[in-house]
Amino acid sequence: MKKIFSLLIFALCCANIAFATHNRAGEITFVHVSGYTYEITVTTITYSPSAADRYELEVNFGDGNSDVVSRVNGPAGTNPAGVYCAHLGENISGYDDVKLNKYTTTHTYAGTGTFIISVEDPNRNYGVINIPNSVNVPFYIETMLYINPFMGSNDSPQTTLLPVDKACVGVPFITNAGAYDLDGDSLSYELIICRGESGLEIPGYTYPTASHSFYIDEITGDLFWISPTIQGEYNVAYKIKEWRNGVQIGYIIRDFQILVLACDNNPPNIEAADTCAVIGERLEYPFVVTDGDYDAVTVQVSGEPFVLENAPATYEVLESSEGLLTGRVLWEPSCYEARKSPYVVYFKATETGNTVNLSSVNSANIYVYAPAPQNPGGDALSGNVYLNWDIYCCNNAKGFYIYRTRYEDNHIQGQCESGMPDEWNYERISVVEGSGVTSFTDYGETSGLVPGVKYYYRISAYFDDEVESKISDKVVVTLKKDVPVITHVSVQKTDAEQGEMTITLSPPTEIDEVLYPGPYKYFLYRYDEKEEIYVEIDSTDNLLDSVFYDFHLNTKDIRYRYYFGLYNYSNGIREYMGKSSSATSLFLVTSSGDEKITLSCSSEVPWLLDSFDIYRKFETGDFEKIANVTDGTYIDGGLENYNEYCYMVASLGHYSAGGYADPLVNFSQSRCDIPADNEAPCVSELTVFPDCDEMTNHLTWTNPESSGCCDDVAGYYIYFQSDAQSGFAILDSLMGNEYDTSYLHYNEGIMFGCYYITSVDDSGNVSEASNVVCLYGDECTNYILPNIFTPNGDSFNDVFKPKSYSGILSVETYIYNRQGRLVFHSDDIEINWDGRDYLSHQNVSDGVYFYVCTVTMARYDGSTGEKILSGYVHIIR
Repeated sequence: MKKIFSLLIFALCCANIAFATHNRAGEITFVHVSGYTYEITVTTITYSPSAADRYELEVNFGDGNSDVVSRVNGPAGTNPAGVYCAHLGENISGYDDVKLNKYTTTHTYAGTGTFIISVEDPNRNYGVINIPNSVNVPFYIETMLYINPFMGSNDSPQTTLLPVDKACVGVPFITNAGAYDLDGDSLSYELIICRGESGLEIPGYTYPTASHSFYIDEITGDLFWISPTIQGEYNVAYKIKEWRNGVQIGYIIRDFQILVLACDNNPPNIEAADTCAVIGERLEYPFVVTDGDYDAVTVQVSGEPFVLENAPATYEVLESSEGLLTGRVLWEPSCYEARKSPYVVYFKATETGNTVNLSSVNSANIYVYAPAPQNPGGDALSGNVYLNWDIYCCNNAKGFYIYRTRYEDNHIQGQCESGMPDEWNYERISVVEGSGVTSFTDYGETSGLVPGVKYYYRISAYFDDEVESKISDKVVVTLKKDVPVITHVSVQKTDAEQGEMTITLSPPTEIDEVLYPGPYKYFLYRYDEKEEIYVEIDSTDNLLDSVFYDFHLNTKDIRYRYYFGLYNYSNGIREYMGKSSSATSLFLVTSSGDEKITLSCSSEVPWLLDSFDIYRKFETGDFEKIANVTDGTYIDGGLENYNEYCYMVASLGHYSAGGYADPLVNFSQSRCDIPADNEAPCVSELTVFPDCDEMTNHLTWTNPESSGCCDDVAGYYIYFQSDAQSGFAILDSLMGNEYDTSYLHYNEGIMFGCYYITSVDDSGNVSEASNVVCLYGDECTNYILPNIFTPNGDSFNDVFKPKSYSGILSVETYIYNRQGRLVFHSDDIEINWDGRDYLSHQNVSDGVYFYVCTVTMARYDGSTGEKILSGYVHIIR
């Protein structure tokens, strides 16, 4: 009953709508209320004097239901049709005959799904230039709502600038919707054709004509019209699409009207740059508006920061004079504003005092960062580190990230940066949940903590969507030295059976003698890879004894791992006190190449590795240093193939805490290798050009020697695949000249097929295949026709026929005289026209005739292709 009454009011308020001029622009937005309930708002811009004023609009919810929704803005009064309405809408300042209307309702959906919320209403306003007969074209807008419980709740994009604006003929025009997303989702923009009846594209619609260009920036949403050419009213539409985790989850269609006028002034200019704000700190963000015509200007500043519930932004004008306005945005964001995506602030500046007051739009991003955890500290304990910090200021933080590094940290985070930069070389070692947590103990689970190493720690808070706060100040901690610290694991002798290792330690200096009164004893353990256990190999009760040896080893082929254990022997009881970190010997691997040997060495040690000295044995029998590298890899080049070369590497490292030998030098085993030409040439780059006149394919490729990767190319193998159903086979080879890098392939006139090549060197090493290049059959017709024939009965050149062809499946030929009359038609591939009229069978007169041939060709992939050949043929008898 209520709906029937509403429809009656709607009819009274909107009499004569079928012939009225009305809708200018509009859009539909929604906000999630709870569950499956949403608040939906329809915004329209209308022609204010129209008697078709809409007090109510019918909204289709996209689930099979619809409702008539009342207007909710503006004062009460009598509309142009003489009907009293509770809300009349609002006339828009600065515009003649333009009114803003808002219609709001709630709707509860039955469940999940994708729903298109839409409004269709007759008619658009009269005289829209780029919509034919616009007064009789329905106005249509829609919005997509996607309900998915796994995605979470969702609100549509919201706009802050009205869908109507002014432009001038010949003046570049830029506008924007001022859109933002309440959920922090990403937005993109796409220009579309305006919609009409049933949501279909309007027939005959055209984009506005421009002297240069008309387009929308898909990232910022700036709509550019460079520049309008004709006065009048224009409508454009674009989608504002909403993205979450790379998936589109909705959109709104905004139908926008631009009023183009004649004027001799230029729009103002807005200067506003991207910036950042830190939660708890007041942002004072300046902006400047200038006008080259020295007109007075006003400014409207909008965007999501101004509509927030917790801590909305404000703005103020500081100075306003002819041609100049300065102001600032004031904002102190709350903890709930922390997120990855920026907040967009929109500036719209408008001239005052002109016949036509032009506007301009600009935007700026404000990134909001949560503050760093404050007053971090740390204490070194026995084998672990205790960290603590003040209770965090934002109780909506999800927890904290703990970072650690062993590398020197002199970094300072910039004002507009947050989280841990990759280049700082920190490792995230833990995630601590809970905003109220104020401490963390690092037991070294990820890589173990080592006495003698200076550790750096930093802490950040994290929020929903894993956005991080600014990073804390560094905490520097060195563990107590209450256990031995291993310093050397060095190969003393290289041998497969009688190899020797030297292992050294730095004694503990901070033993708790009350807890462990002594005496003390070291034990040295070696890892047995076969048994996968550590075995005791040596011990001493002299804490000053820091050098140990391990004999009868295969140091030639095996890398060894060691650690020291420390025990207390009070009252004859063996009591474990702790152990050093483990360390491996430096192990060298070599690989031979053409006139070179590549060395690669690695070790797993608790100290920091700085560089590696490379040694090679010379004729004297001594190893001499030939290079120093930082990454453990070295290529020794310029060698003589098939001669043996022997190497050894020394690693140079240090403990960052100090008090240790520096550098710590440890040697690898010695290793010999023989360089040989076992390297294939580099891959060539192949290019294929079809020569349609000669019906050959011209192959060219790059010489591998030009890249410097080899100098002994002996030749090339050429591979060919005739069609997609067959495999590649060697077509030919070119040997003896590395500079011969081209090849002509004639395949009985068949032009399609695929090619690749390989290179081979003097030692028979074959490169990988080049790129594959295919010709599909469309590149050439391979159907060559003469331009003259002589049908005089002498049996020589008596018929018009192709000179050559191949790969042709069929030909349909039409030949016309100079007057355009058809004189010959044939489905014969050979054509075989004897110069007679196909109807009268009489000889045609000598002269020039025009032919059109539809040639059907076979293609590489088994399909067929068509080409139209046309030209002239001359008959001479």
